[in-house]
Amino acid sequence: MHIKNKILSGILYLPLFLIGCTGVNPFNDVNKDPVHEEDMSNVSGAILEGNRIEVRSKVSGMYVLKYEGTDGMILPDYASICTLTMNGISYYDDFIDVNIAPEDACSIGVYDYFEGGRQGGIALGRLKPDFTRTPTYSFGILSDVHVGKSGIDAESDFIRALDFFNSQNVVMTCICGDITDDGTEYQFSKYKELQSQSRTPVYTTTGNHDCTRNAIDPQMWEKYTGRQLVFEQSVPINGRTDHFLFLGMSDWDFDAAYLDEHISWLGKKLEEYKNERCFVITHLFFPDRAGNLNDIYPSGNWLCGTQLESLKEMCDTYHNSIWFSGHSHWEWQLQKYQDRANIYRKYNGTEPASGWCVHIPACGCPITSDGESREHNNSGSEGALVHVYEDHIDILGVDFKAGKFLPIATYRL
Repeated sequence: MHIKNKILSGILYLPLFLIGCTGVNPFNDVNKDPVHEEDMSNVSGAILEGNRIEVRSKVSGMYVLKYEGTDGMILPDYASICTLTMNGISYYDDFIDVNIAPEDACSIGVYDYFEGGRQGGIALGRLKPDFTRTPTYSFGILSDVHVGKSGIDAESDFIRALDFFNSQNVVMTCICGDITDDGTEYQFSKYKELQSQSRTPVYTTTGNHDCTRNAIDPQMWEKYTGRQLVFEQSVPINGRTDHFLFLGMSDWDFDAAYLDEHISWLGKKLEEYKNERCFVITHLFFPDRAGNLNDIYPSGNWLCGTQLESLKEMCDTYHNSIWFSGHSHWEWQLQKYQDRANIYRKYNGTEPASGWCVHIPACGCPITSDGESREHNNSGSEGALVHVYEDHIDILGVDFKAGKFLPIATYRL
């Protein structure tokens, strides 16, 4: 009798033991479909082609979509994906093909806008790529710092961005120009003082504001940045090398923004490194690629003429190149008005026909839009963290003032 009681006790204990070790209750219906189990909630959905998010609601209302981790908790380092007013089926269309979910994300939670309660979830599907490898290194990327600009606290914005990159263990920070607002020696000296607070090197190219509407003073530039108008930095990566090529403006004149010998220098470097990855850091965007939202930017304020055609030809020739630029200040979120607002690559059918073009928003005073006009956002400050892998990069757009990564600006190239 005593032995029988022990056997019965063991049998009763076994399911509890399994629950504790595996998190699975053996008394649950093993044939239950977990996908349809989500349909028991108020909201469900799916990731469709092109990373379009379909959201289905049984109850009308306003809902917020947020990334969730393995523990089912909202990822605290990420801003919300979007807010939707629901009455049946709605779609979120602002992602593009190269948008990805964060590495730590396991699902998209749908929450009541007013009360905050979770109303359902959406599986990540094609939005979540493979993250089995770790990045070989990371770097920060900024543009349009505008030290000395009136009406904003550009200095605090810059320090906040550098502090953020310090916390992310970057190997360096790159800046796509306009480090000052007027190109005065005082502003350059202030920039040098501020950037010294970075724990890793800060490398910058020149922008039109650094030229003070005249030709830049190369000696003053080198005095306060430690670099010439064109230069190269290299990072070894698993037996090969990544090359960072900085192309600086020498004049505010958009017909002749660069010295011809500097454009020639860039072409020779790209040819020399055609079998290795090259990051081109410059200020001016290509008007028909990333950075010129709906052609709203004031006409005549972008690169043109033979220099534009020469640089575009290089981008088209060297598919191993990734071109970072700034100048237009557009916020990351404006991708919702144009697919190529932030990221662009030309294709011939399914084959790449150019390198990548990436527009970086302003660290000091980004510009927002309704898709038709421009308005300075004096309270904003944006940039990106770039994780570099052997065969791709992940770009994580950042809102520095909120201290959060932006879902609409999280990409894999």
